Amino acid sequence: MTARRTPASPLPPTVFQAAAGDDTLLDLHCLAFAGGSVQSFRPWGAALPAAIALTGLELPGRGLRADDPPAKGLSCLLDELVDRIASRPPRPMALFGHSMGALIAFELARRLTREGGVGPVALFVCGHAAPHLAAKRHNGLHALDDTALVRQLRAWGGTPPDLLDDSALLQRILPPLRADLELCETYALEDGAPLDIPIFAYAGETDETEPVEAVRAWSAHTRAAFRFTAFPGGHFFFLESARDAFLQRLASDLRLVCSTLLAERAAPHERSGAAPARALAAGVA
Repeated sequence: MTARRTPASPLPPTVFQAAAGDDTLLDLHCLAFAGGSVQSFRPWGAALPAAIALTGLELPGRGLRADDPPAKGLSCLLDELVDRIASRPPRPMALFGHSMGALIAFELARRLTREGGVGPVALFVCGHAAPHLAAKRHNGLHALDDTALVRQLRAWGGTPPDLLDDSALLQRILPPLRADLELCETYALEDGAPLDIPIFAYAGETDETEPVEAVRAWSAHTRAAFRFTAFPGGHFFFLESARDAFLQRLASDLRLVCSTLLAERAAPHERSGAAPARALAAGVA
């Protein structure tokens, strides 16, 4: 494997919520949808367990990194994300991603596991087809002209209409959006074993972009526990129509993951992962 060049000082994740003192049990690193910013996740802190440190992995070209050029391909992006996660205090962590963020979170989990470092203890994916289905779609959205791309954004929802009517703002958000769409539309799933961590998948019942059954198919990518939940609403159900119900479920699922970590602490003599695997299987069943 070719060695990566590690930046001297990687940009750390943005911390939205952290437990007081040493009470943090789990870092939850969040990745946003195509063209989106992790600032969408900032309000979640009050709804999640106090032991969760909620962070955002902002991608270049948006939010506080609006002046940074978009990443040149998935591999380069994963290099950066691995280094940024390594800058956090050593503790268990999980990954959450919506839409494109789900795909990146999955590949990030695979990269961390493959490199033998501290991998995630759970993966939370939302509003995106399972990788083996996503790899077969090449819609050409990134090649649309500005007018057609804005029309598609309106159809997806999730973007304030007044922003889509602001030509100056569009000139800032469309380039990173195109880069994100190209990343998704050129995605190829490489051979590899399913993950050995639980996957929690969430879908909108009326999402025409990522249908329920396509999201449910994430079950093929784990050898551990799998839980699927569908909510009323479309692609951005988790920010709109079903926000409260979704956050309640996410908090419940995170408490389940935390309980498995506590189980492992209570049974350190067991093979690593055995106690939490049993606890998760019982909780998800």
